[in-house]
Amino acid sequence: MITVSPPLSDKGRKARYGVSYLRNVCANAGYNIEEISVDEDNQAVDAKIGFVGADLRIQVKCTQRSFTVTEEHLTWTVEDHWRKKWSENVLPCYFLAVQVPAGSDPWIDHLDAQTVHNTSAYWTRIDVPSLGTNIAVKKNQRLTETTLHEWQNHLLQHFTPWSA
Repeated sequence: MITVSPPLSDKGRKARYGVSYLRNVCANAGYNIEEISVDEDNQAVDAKIGFVGADLRIQVKCTQRSFTVTEEHLTWTVEDHWRKKWSENVLPCYFLAVQVPAGSDPWIDHLDAQTVHNTSAYWTRIDVPSLGTNIAVKKNQRLTETTLHEWQNHLLQHFTPWSA
């Protein structure tokens, strides 16, 4: 038997999985998602969720870091080009951290009756004016279907409805 290594690096696997995780949550909630091609990532966002009325932009990062018992958040260093691109958004933009198990622990278990993702995701709204050198996601801000409804409501607050 020939053993062939998968074509994606660990970084590539995490990038693909992070957006796929968001895609699965959106599909389950009934929302479509458009992934931004790597070559076209000129807004420092990886995906757009298609809400009624407008699309919401999401930056997705996937990590094997995990919260410790005492940690309330995980942080990422904000790159200068992210800040510049995020500052050009006129509508809300969100940062999503998808957490996968470290080491050789499986991200997905294929059981007899179900498939279980051993992963989770946490989010924060990107607030450029108050953004320091880091962006943090809190462990009490877990991505769920309810989160998507909250995001849509927040997005729609920026618009005046058409009157009939």
